[in-house]
Amino acid sequence: MTQTLEEVDTVTTTSDGDHDKLAHYFAKADLDRALLDGVEVTALCGKKDRPLSGVEGRSVCPECKEIYDSMRKE
Repeated sequence: MTQTLEEVDTVTTTSDGDHDKLAHYFAKADLDRALLDGVEVTALCGKKDRPLSGVEGRSVCPECKEIYDSMRKE
């Protein structure tokens, strides 16, 4: 079975306080929907949030990065 790599963006999630202060990866379509409609979406790591932009100075979520990197290899 092949897996299609969908376009993914990085965004810091802050609407729930984002106590971990990490930048998470979201599917581009989900991120667009969240930013336009204000709906909650799921990051690659499983974190559910309403993402906001602004990743400057943030570390990337290690779980999101691992999942994204594994998708790129396939």
